[in-house]
Amino acid sequence: MIFTDIAYFIFLAIVALLYRFAPREHKPWIVTASGIAFYAYYATGFVWLLAAETLAVYALTTRKTRFAHAAALALPLAVLGYYKYSGFAYGTVVGAGLLPKDNPFMYIAFPLAISFFTFEFLHYSFDYFRGRVDRASLKEFLAFAFFFPSMAAGPIKRFQDFSAQLREAPPAGAKDAFAGCFRILVGLFKKLVLADSLGYFSSVLASGFYIEHASPYQVWFALLAFTFKVYFDFSGYTDIAIGSARLFGLRIPENFDYPFLTRNIAQFWRKWHMSLYSWLNDYVFTPLSLRWRAYKLAGFIAAVLAVFILSGIWHGADWNFIAWGAFHGVAVALYYVYTRTLKPRFSNAGWYNSKWANAAAVLFNFLVVTVSFSLFAAPLPLASAIMQKLFFLG
Repeated sequence: MIFTDIAYFIFLAIVALLYRFAPREHKPWIVTASGIAFYAYYATGFVWLLAAETLAVYALTTRKTRFAHAAALALPLAVLGYYKYSGFAYGTVVGAGLLPKDNPFMYIAFPLAISFFTFEFLHYSFDYFRGRVDRASLKEFLAFAFFFPSMAAGPIKRFQDFSAQLREAPPAGAKDAFAGCFRILVGLFKKLVLADSLGYFSSVLASGFYIEHASPYQVWFALLAFTFKVYFDFSGYTDIAIGSARLFGLRIPENFDYPFLTRNIAQFWRKWHMSLYSWLNDYVFTPLSLRWRAYKLAGFIAAVLAVFILSGIWHGADWNFIAWGAFHGVAVALYYVYTRTLKPRFSNAGWYNSKWANAAAVLFNFLVVTVSFSLFAAPLPLASAIMQKLFFLG
């Protein structure tokens, strides 16, 4: 894994020192050069694809025309679609009997972190053509695209926030160094000790034989292990990325805020993968909900479902991820229906705000999220078998 490779930390230390002592006008070029080297080391030939896409998006966003706007959005989506989703799309059409069974896209390798940098390019294009950001200089845009601590697993940055820090270029002092190193150590502990240990117990979810013969209690234990493994794995990587950025004196978005202690599914998503939630809210949900506002609650629910299905597709090109997104979309939609119907009747009751009610809500919400992770852990048929076992039906 990239962030647990000793070579990464040697590289990080060297680049952070170079950045620290470089003149302000040269700092963006150090970020760009180090990002290209990082990507070339871990993703070999794909560095040329990312470099070409970055330059093309930048060139298109130097013109405020409808064609340039459409092309700046279409290009990253086309690259993402080809590398990540063409095999799945072809296989789906083959399943309908419309194409030959030999799938020419089945073994296409997709570039490292393609989903993350696609969303960052789309964000910049959206905001530039809406007048929310000024035209970036080439060196600022390249530094934004190639900032290596957030390349592999996010968080998804916003150009406005990142470029403002880059222009100010505050020197990374002892406080930043301590905070960055501490955050990196926390991330390594989460990943290497907690996530990898939990992976030993959760790996059985990939076995249809195990699911068939295990008891419901064993399946619950494995799924609970998987749920915490996903959290510690992803939040561990986020911690390392945030800590690495602090060594440059830069701050990138937080991604997790104790999501398993939330009282409802909507609150869970405001604290789980927060940079993705924020992106989807700003660039998908808000435009759709405004466009469909004439349909009132139905339009709102349709926008929620669209956002979460997109979230599922973003996480993986398979039907189980789409089902996972739809599961959360339905759960969030039901919660909002509840807030407009039953919640007003309960909210003034003494028991509703008691610590016992709060604990019960947190536990129930956590179990809902855990059940949903069966769709994240295995292909759809096996995920269905896992769910049946969870509810003593298999």
